[in-house]
Amino acid sequence: MGTGRRKQIAIGTQNSTTAKASGGCINKISRVSIRKELNQLMLEGYREQFGNRLEKFENQEVPEALASLNRADRKLVANGEGGFPKDILNTILESNDDQQQKIHKIVAITGTWMIASSEARWAIGPIEESPYAERVGIGIENPNAKSFTPLLAQAEELVLDASERSANLDLLAAFAEFDKRQSAKP
Repeated sequence: MGTGRRKQIAIGTQNSTTAKASGGCINKISRVSIRKELNQLMLEGYREQFGNRLEKFENQEVPEALASLNRADRKLVANGEGGFPKDILNTILESNDDQQQKIHKIVAITGTWMIASSEARWAIGPIEESPYAERVGIGIENPNAKSFTPLLAQAEELVLDASERSANLDLLAAFAEFDKRQSAKP
């Protein structure tokens, strides 16, 4: 194909673009814009998919977890009262629930208390420490502190690693209490 001739590039099955070819190379600008458009479409799909999961979690799992508590504990969690609800989480950890139920309850109860006691909100984010984390999950986002607490990963550690349970629970409580204190500052 000579210089100045046009070359058609099919993108998927529906879109196509025309770019000038120079020495057999596709114009870099058009390739970059195509990649950006595809990445944007992919991100929008992820946001929709995970947004639906987060909405289902908030509307189904959280009320179920709170309903499993007695009235006094439910009030403490829902209002973010007192200290971090370690006793409630220990009761869940020692219960006969299966591992998945324990994880869901811990995420729901911890998140509800953190939201009520600080300026946090439910969010979806990375739950691994790698900069290119492949796993995402439910957690708490504090927009003022620009932080994300991966509650799913922390709940999994509490349930699956009994040898470090006490230390992990203390660490989670320390983070939650810190966020509560920061939110109380004028």
